[in-house]
Amino acid sequence: LEVFIAVMRAGTVTAGARMLNISQPALSQILLHAEDELGFTLFERVKGRLRPTPEALEIFPDAERLSAGLEGLRRKTTDLRLGRAGLVRVAASPPPAMAILPRAFTKFRVQHPNMMLRAHSAPIA
Repeated sequence: LEVFIAVMRAGTVTAGARMLNISQPALSQILLHAEDELGFTLFERVKGRLRPTPEALEIFPDAERLSAGLEGLRRKTTDLRLGRAGLVRVAASPPPAMAILPRAFTKFRVQHPNMMLRAHSAPIA
């Protein structure tokens, strides 16, 4: 996926390889393997240049969306692993829930912007 997107954006295998910090032969091999797996050609080789096939042009927007989603997932899993994201649930009776929690939540969000907060107010039994 990364190789396909890099070549589409860069326009050449050499520039795509540079973007990914891999060798041009390695990128070419990965690209050939991807085409073999897909069952169709992604690029036509014309006078030493690559031209995206209609199939490549068709799947490119989806590939970019998928790549962005994967990057978001990577960030989220890193945040969770490092304790920078998650969910905090707080239960309180109505007076503290109305008087204390709003200020406390505001301060908490400043220090922990990736944490989700949920409050539940329940009457005192």
